Amino acid sequence: MAYLSLYLKKFACKFALLFVKSGRLKAELKAVKKELSLRRPYAPRLDGEKISVLVIGTEGVGNSLYNHVRNIIRVNDYAKNSLHVYNGKELYSYGSCRERTKEFAGDVYALDASGFDVCVFCDPLRVGGNDAPLRYRLPHRRAARLYAYSVFDGTRLPRGWKELINETFDGVLVPCPNLMGIFRRSGVTKPVYELPVVIDTEVYRDARPVKKETIRFGCVCSIEERKNVLKIVEAFDTCVERFPDVEFVMHARYAYNDSDYVRRCVRAMERRRPRVTVTRGVKTDEEIVALMKSFDVYVNCSTGEGYSVMPREALACGEALILSDIATHRDIFQGQVEPGCLMVPAETEIPAFQASLNEVCGVNYDCAEEDIVKSVEILRENRDALIYDDDAIRRRKRLAERYGVAAVAEKFNALVERLAAGNAAQRREES
Repeated sequence: MAYLSLYLKKFACKFALLFVKSGRLKAELKAVKKELSLRRPYAPRLDGEKISVLVIGTEGVGNSLYNHVRNIIRVNDYAKNSLHVYNGKELYSYGSCRERTKEFAGDVYALDASGFDVCVFCDPLRVGGNDAPLRYRLPHRRAARLYAYSVFDGTRLPRGWKELINETFDGVLVPCPNLMGIFRRSGVTKPVYELPVVIDTEVYRDARPVKKETIRFGCVCSIEERKNVLKIVEAFDTCVERFPDVEFVMHARYAYNDSDYVRRCVRAMERRRPRVTVTRGVKTDEEIVALMKSFDVYVNCSTGEGYSVMPREALACGEALILSDIATHRDIFQGQVEPGCLMVPAETEIPAFQASLNEVCGVNYDCAEEDIVKSVEILRENRDALIYDDDAIRRRKRLAERYGVAAVAEKFNALVERLAAGNAAQRREES
C-alpha cells in the first residue's frame, strides 16, 4: 500500500505541475521519486580485505567541489582501499586513478552504503530552498562513518551548516587549517580534519621563471567580486603605464552571475591597452598548465578564499607571488614566507557575501590598489634576487611539494586507516 500511495502521489504532483509552476511541488515530486527508488536498492560488491571508501560528488563545469572528488581519486592507496565514486548519476568502482568500471546508474538515495567503512560527501551541504533536503542527497542506508569534505570563504559558517554537520555527519574534512578554526568556532562539535587539495607538481617540474625583457605577471580566476578582478586589472593598468618592463596576462574562466560588478569587470577587460592581455572562457587542463608555466609572478589579491589552488600551482612552477594577506593565503606558507612571495596588506573589512548561497558569512578582507602596485614595483626592482634567483626558485618549488601527491596521499590514507580502525573498535564494543 505504501508503494501504491507514493506512486499516486507522484502522478498527482506531475498533474498539478501542468497547471501550476511551483518550486514546492517540484521539490515534493523529487522526494517522492527518491522514496520510490528504494524499491530497487543497489548494494555494491566490496573487497572484504580492503578498507571500503565511498565518495559522493556531482560533476560539472565550474564545480570547484568536484576537485575534492578528483583529489581523493588521485591520492587513494588502491592496494589498501577499495574506492567507489558516485558522480551525481552513476556509481563507479576504481581500480586505479585512471581505471574505473561503471556499476550502477540511478539515484544516490537508492544506494545501500551500509557495507562501506567511510563515506565522504563532497557536494554542497545546503542548496536552494526548492531542492531536495540533505537526507535525499545521501544513501538511505549510510556507511559506518560519514564525513563532509567542505569549503567556503568567510569567517562564519553559512546558516544551517552547524546543525547539519552536528546532526548528520561524523566529522568534517577541510583543505586548510584556517577553515578548521572557523568550523570549530562556529559551533561544530564533530572532529574536523585537514586534507589539502593535491597539486600536480609533476606537470610543473620543468617550469621556472626565465629572465627576459619584460616581467610577466599573471592571474587565472573566475569573475566574481571576492576575487578582486576589477581592482587587479586597474592596478595593472597603472603598472604598465608606469613601468615599461611589466606585462600582465589574466584569464577569466567564467562568471557566476550577471551582476553589476561582473558587467564592470567585463567592460574593463575589453579595454585595449599595451602589454595587458585578458582572455575569457573555459580552457582545457593542458591550456591552463601552459598558461601557468608562462608567468614569472602569479597574482591573487582576493578578499576571501576557501583554499586557493592557483598560487600553490604557481609555487610548483617556481614563480614569485603577490597575494592578499588573508588567513587562507598565510596557510600556504605555514609560518615561513619564501623569497619573492609578497603579501599585500588586507585590512579593510567587507561583508563576506556568498553568491551561491545568497547570504553574508562573516567578513572578508580587502587590500588597496596602490599596495598591489607597490608590490609590483618591489619585485621589478629586485627581480634578480626575488624572481629569478635559483635558490629562491628551488625554495618555492620545495614548498609546493607539501601539496604534492605524495604528501597529500600520506595524509589521506593515514586518516582512512584511522577511521576504519575506529569502526572496528566500535563493532567489538557493540558485540
